[in-house]
Amino acid sequence: MKTTRACIGCACLLAGMAGNIVRAQAPDDRDYVTQEQYDALRRDFETLKAEMRADRQNEPATASGQGEADGPTWLDLERTRLRMDAIEATLEESRAGLSNFMVTGFAFTRFVNAERMDSTFTAKFVPLFLWQPTDRLLFQAEIEFGLDGQGETEVELEYAEASYIINDYLTLGAGKFLTPFGLFAERLHPAWINKFPDMPLIYGHDGIAPFTSLGIYARGGVPVGSTMFNYAIYLSNGASLNTGEDEPDEAGMLHFENFSDINNNKSVGGRVGFLPIPEVEFGFSFNWGKVNPSGSEVGDVDAFIWGLDFTYVQEVDFLAGLFDVRFEFARSEVDDTVFDPMGAALFFKNNRDGLYGQIAYRPTKSGIEFLRDFEFVGRYDYLNLPAGAPEEADHERWSVGVNYWLSPSTVLKFTYERLEVEGEPDTDAFLAMFAIGF
Repeated sequence: MKTTRACIGCACLLAGMAGNIVRAQAPDDRDYVTQEQYDALRRDFETLKAEMRADRQNEPATASGQGEADGPTWLDLERTRLRMDAIEATLEESRAGLSNFMVTGFAFTRFVNAERMDSTFTAKFVPLFLWQPTDRLLFQAEIEFGLDGQGETEVELEYAEASYIINDYLTLGAGKFLTPFGLFAERLHPAWINKFPDMPLIYGHDGIAPFTSLGIYARGGVPVGSTMFNYAIYLSNGASLNTGEDEPDEAGMLHFENFSDINNNKSVGGRVGFLPIPEVEFGFSFNWGKVNPSGSEVGDVDAFIWGLDFTYVQEVDFLAGLFDVRFEFARSEVDDTVFDPMGAALFFKNNRDGLYGQIAYRPTKSGIEFLRDFEFVGRYDYLNLPAGAPEEADHERWSVGVNYWLSPSTVLKFTYERLEVEGEPDTDAFLAMFAIGF
């Protein structure tokens, strides 16, 4: 009977351990096995295994069929032992820091044919490394491999950050991270997720919204009744103001890629999102900081950047498909100052703004199976630059395209764009991209 009780105890313990292993591996479940729970389960496991071994050794040898009618046979005990050994190996492999490592990412090849420019192919490979040393500590890094104009390989660290989960409502992190400003940087920038082969104008070279930051952050989400708020706030190296001393044509522009700060002041920023229903989200973002280099003749200059965003994603039955609608507006307001590029004093109101709105429709419920893999997309975006700046021409662009999905993370994109730059001839362009997420 001791053996029977031990078997029952082992069965209960194995069921508990198996349940905890499954919970520990579930990506969206925070009920992980802690180190203390793991050690306690391991001790109980070893105790029950020792009891079974002792009971088996103490039982008198009997001929087959002469033991207890309802008791376990030697073969039953041997099978249980093998199952226990297998679960023990699984437990050992599942210990935090040993197996919770993943390599994912994306890659793409793009073709661009624009008027008055040479057509060209480009390609990039962007691996993303994910590691979970413990149930609360996370690390992720993204590295971008590309080719420059001379065929040399360029390597860029897109981001590398560590974060610690305090509780369900708060996570702290540090490193180089995608800036929680608007939607595009954090959620849409991977080539297979972005609906178009290029970025919105407000995030390009002449853009006004930050893309990555180097510093610390806190973020989380809070349910309020049937709705949800999410938030992120960060402290980082600030943007730098181009005074025109080295690049006269870019006087007044802000540059956000700062691996070391240009002054003793840091930027403060963040975003607050509100989801009245799961399919809809409204967001407000901001970033503030001093942007003048230490010792610069332009004096103290503050920059305040703010933005609004909107998301609507839902499968609409009567239209037999999935609608994805995005909108972002950003405005940059920089204190007045006098720029002196090439010894020519310039003064202009250094305010810039821009937006993009895009819509995508995929007939996921179409009766024609072939059509379900197509997606039809459209985008409008513009960028307003300050009058009097070296680069003051406003940009306006229309984009339409068709995407064909080879798999849930593999897509072919075909896009036509028309770019209108104030004072210059309009530019028509055709873009194609093959992108894959892995």
